[in-house]
Amino acid sequence: MAWIQAQLDQQQGSNPIASLGRAVALGPREAVYHSRLGLALEEQGDLQDAERELVLGTQLSKKYEPRWDLLNFYFRRAEWDRFWPVVSDALPISWGDRAPLFELALQAPAGRTRLQEALPGKRDIRFNYAIFLISRGDLAAAAPSISELAASRMPEERPDFLYWIDLMLENRMVHEALETWRNLGEADDPFPWKPAKISGVTIYPQGEAWRILLSGNQPEHCVLLESVKPVTAGQHYRLEAPLEEKLSPAGGLLWYIETLEAPPRLLDQSFTVTGAVEAVRIRLEYQRPQGSVRAEGEVRTHSVRLKAQ
Repeated sequence: MAWIQAQLDQQQGSNPIASLGRAVALGPREAVYHSRLGLALEEQGDLQDAERELVLGTQLSKKYEPRWDLLNFYFRRAEWDRFWPVVSDALPISWGDRAPLFELALQAPAGRTRLQEALPGKRDIRFNYAIFLISRGDLAAAAPSISELAASRMPEERPDFLYWIDLMLENRMVHEALETWRNLGEADDPFPWKPAKISGVTIYPQGEAWRILLSGNQPEHCVLLESVKPVTAGQHYRLEAPLEEKLSPAGGLLWYIETLEAPPRLLDQSFTVTGAVEAVRIRLEYQRPQGSVRAEGEVRTHSVRLKAQ
């Protein structure tokens, strides 16, 4: 009854300390009673007794919630030497949505470094943390964890890692993308060609080649195939990209090579790598020739390669 009365007091805005004290006296081994009493005492400004009750809550329970209450208490007091040990204690037993815990820890001084050090070896927690960082737009901070986790990825996680690799490449993080690709244990040649998904265009692989069908209703300008290829500074390369076209009217297909840097530079189909370029993006595009209708028919590629000379 004392615990029920305490809950009613809180709902009605009354001081629950007396009823919580009775609940603790009647159930001294109930961690939740101590934690709720600690929070109520904190609200009344009795910080010493509040800490004692919150600590008791963590000692009486192996669950996450009492530790969440205690680490928030230390956060509000800016007692960082006490805050981080509770974070380390709470992380391994955390569950569900861990974003509030990550968010709170990152607000503490040196939060990113200290949180990285506190992360346990449990894979699901590290995976959650990587997703959390990406959701904040902090791909650079997430990249080391993504690469590490890729080596032990579950089959159902493959699309996530491929999506993150694409994000890395979009942000010109070529080294990180390559490392993640290798840790995934995928094919030796990174990264796979990506056929476009465009209305009026059908593309499917034929061994190392591609068959591309244009209906005549495709956009006037569109990318049909695209891939990123690693390159080495000072090395000379040539794009070998034969096309067999059966289009009416003919024309409109062009290969483009551009550096993966900001801003990108267009390269010839035979080029030498200069500067700090680590990869190039290769695209097969269709552009309706001026004064012509849109092409209809079939195109086949034959073993497109970026060959070192």
